[in-house]
Amino acid sequence: MMNIHSAGTEPDHIPYLSVILPVYNVAPYLQQSIESVLNQPFQNYELILVDDGSTDNSPGICDAYATRFERIRVVHKPNGGLSSARNAGTQIAQGKYVWWVDSDDWIEADALGILYEACRENDPDMVKFHFYRVGEKKQLVSCNAEPGLYTGEESRKQMLEKGFFRSGSFSLSAWGHIYRRDFLTAHNLTFVSERVIGSEDYLFNLCAMALAQCIRVIPDALYNYRLRPGSLTQRYRKELPEKYTELYRQLRNRYGQMGLLEQFQGSICTFYVWHLLHGTCFANEYRITESHSRKERRQKVRSFLKDPDFQNAARHCDLHFMTWAQRIQVKAMQLGCEGLF
Repeated sequence: MMNIHSAGTEPDHIPYLSVILPVYNVAPYLQQSIESVLNQPFQNYELILVDDGSTDNSPGICDAYATRFERIRVVHKPNGGLSSARNAGTQIAQGKYVWWVDSDDWIEADALGILYEACRENDPDMVKFHFYRVGEKKQLVSCNAEPGLYTGEESRKQMLEKGFFRSGSFSLSAWGHIYRRDFLTAHNLTFVSERVIGSEDYLFNLCAMALAQCIRVIPDALYNYRLRPGSLTQRYRKELPEKYTELYRQLRNRYGQMGLLEQFQGSICTFYVWHLLHGTCFANEYRITESHSRKERRQKVRSFLKDPDFQNAARHCDLHFMTWAQRIQVKAMQLGCEGLF
């Protein structure tokens, strides 16, 4: 049970947007993130800062802003991870739409106003947009979907095909979308802990897109994703194959509950085999580190090529969107030919 202490007052009117910042030990970046929201010309929003048990000066920064700005509320809670912090912020959100923004990133000027204009006519369940990847340079990254309004069965299938088969370029990050809060509540859409599954955003968005009746894609880049040295994506993660296998199991379970497993089983299996294992876990396992020898790397790859979940998924892959070279690699994975990789 979470012991949540909140500071700041509830808004005296219902805001259009709830911007939720999960905060954990990001003191050097937090001010830029908060100020990028406060400086928006569009003012019909609330800002919820969720301090997830930070041990640096982040809690003090959050409280200082809350005392100065009525539209800011702060939640202090024991450390539970990113998913836990997002869920805690959503529980107290009042806005019609919710945007989860990572607190070491920041949003573009007038991002909220652009999102308001994108939502007010059709009340879409989700809005998807481009973003910038910021390291030494600021690089525009397309969300890889044509701008427009996606409604109906065929549109949903089109979006999910991109999610499953083009996930490397079709952003599935939660911060790359906003969501109508009533839509989240109606379908009990919350985040599963990243300590349990390989990517909380993959599971959340592949389920959200399957349930959404209306998705709008806009041609605007609204978010700045900061590349930080030493992030999880740049380190060897021993538990990754097991976590991605759990993600695969939960995807199958959720789609079964929605009555969509038969329709999308091949897509889910391909996503697991090609994107999660081949595209991510192989690169992770073959990463050279002092504590991870070449022999251990190869043994680990061989072991999960023999895993029953993997073998079952490999037999049911949908190869329709794959090149011949990719199909040959899937066949090699089915046969356990680790040497090829």
